[in-house]
Amino acid sequence: MENLPVEVLTTILLKALNSNQRKLRRRLRLVCRTWYTIISQNSLFWTDIGLHRSAKEFREVLRLNPAGPLDVSWTPPRPHWRRGMNPTTVEHTETISSESRRWRSLTLAGYISDHVQRHLIQVPNPRLMDINVCNPDSGYGSGPHQNLPLTLGGYALRNVVLGFTTLDWDSPRLKGLRNLRLHGLRNNAPTHIQLHTIISASPELEVLGLTLCRWELETSAQVLPSLDLITLDSLTTLILYEIDRSMAHCVSSFIQAPNCSYLKIRYVRAMAVPDPIATWRLVKLLRGPLQGTSKLFVTYDERDGGLDLGTEQEEKELGVLDIREATSKLAARREIYFEIQCSHVVGDNGPQPWNDVLRTFARTVIQPALSGLNIPVRFQLPVVRSHLLAEDGRAFAAENLFEIPGISGLDLHAYGRDYAGLTSILEYLASPQPIPTTEGHDGHLCWPCPHLETIAVTCFEDDCDNIRSALDQVLSNRSQNPTKAQDESVRTPRMGDCQPRRINEIRIYDHRGSPLREWKEGEGWMYAE
Repeated sequence: MENLPVEVLTTILLKALNSNQRKLRRRLRLVCRTWYTIISQNSLFWTDIGLHRSAKEFREVLRLNPAGPLDVSWTPPRPHWRRGMNPTTVEHTETISSESRRWRSLTLAGYISDHVQRHLIQVPNPRLMDINVCNPDSGYGSGPHQNLPLTLGGYALRNVVLGFTTLDWDSPRLKGLRNLRLHGLRNNAPTHIQLHTIISASPELEVLGLTLCRWELETSAQVLPSLDLITLDSLTTLILYEIDRSMAHCVSSFIQAPNCSYLKIRYVRAMAVPDPIATWRLVKLLRGPLQGTSKLFVTYDERDGGLDLGTEQEEKELGVLDIREATSKLAARREIYFEIQCSHVVGDNGPQPWNDVLRTFARTVIQPALSGLNIPVRFQLPVVRSHLLAEDGRAFAAENLFEIPGISGLDLHAYGRDYAGLTSILEYLASPQPIPTTEGHDGHLCWPCPHLETIAVTCFEDDCDNIRSALDQVLSNRSQNPTKAQDESVRTPRMGDCQPRRINEIRIYDHRGSPLREWKEGEGWMYAE
């Protein structure tokens, strides 16, 4: 590299800088005198200016970058978010405020006092492209949301990450975004139309996250038909987390992300009367990330009428908005989590039974989303109660949700000593003849869960013998003309293979999770070790 022109070497060194510019810059200056000179004389190596740093370091950055862009940040340690600035930081704030016209990015993760608002927020920012502001004081409900004004005629924004902070959502600078994450905007979130306009003007959007945001419920049905569908080929991350029904319904209806790899939609309220257009769009939204999924867990909880669909057995909490997290790191995640809540649903004719709503959702959304995809599904029932049986004695889960395509594994948990609901599901699996299910091809009859290979049952130890008898019936009836999963074509539900596979493993656990019995093909029943 000794013979490289200075311009080329400078470009290479600038490309080497990452989000931790300060640490890497110090190391590169120690390589040789040439590198030391290049870094010291080019202001682009000195854009990162932390207000919480020492006075010596603060003055050095301003001295070596007298007129170039600045990346201003104040990010005290998380346990001290609500503390104010120390005298040194206050002095730095007053100094940097006069340089606001050359700010390129602003990152604030501390208590926003009147002093901070006056010197860091209510200032001209024509060159500002990246905004990362979280006002933790408003998150505790003790303060109003901060409003961050945008200078008219400035640069278009690139990254907007806001926690309990709002903007002028009609600003012309909100276009061409690569990252949009909003957290905790109770009554200050952009409206349906504003959000649609912002996303429409950002075709290269990579990350979209809405967490703990609220809208006016009455406006959703009125504006939804007028919102055009937006296809975002660059979107890799979509997070709709604990937001109200209208927001989740609206956003999932006008966004399509065929290349999305991190999809997290939680606390979506089902609609008693589903909108066919919105349902079709939601199916398309789910099928994008499902295309690259090698396994799937579906959990149905009878206690709250919730249905979860994800690539992990348990949901991973998002936690507090972390504005320090790099967009590239977030965009590289690979995960799917979708949760639908069907309890307390009110339709046109009053309250609707949540099992009817869930049945409709499973058949109109989940089944079409999984149809034709070669994805083994692990179906989990953490609670099975007998009082939720249908009139014919079958468990609701057995009658309706077992129509989910591709179920290869099953986890059943009895509700205390009440195992009647659990045995009713096993009776369903032990059907002596094929029945109409979604696995059937062109209306043909099909065995219940024909791809099922493993079963796990949790119950009290005293009930183990009764459960084992029911499982023996499943094994006996499904042993007629079993199919062995030897090639991938058999695993595809659309192939219409209605013969059941062989069960190759069964495990019975007690209510504490300790193994009691196990059955393996060719070995029979044995005590678990």
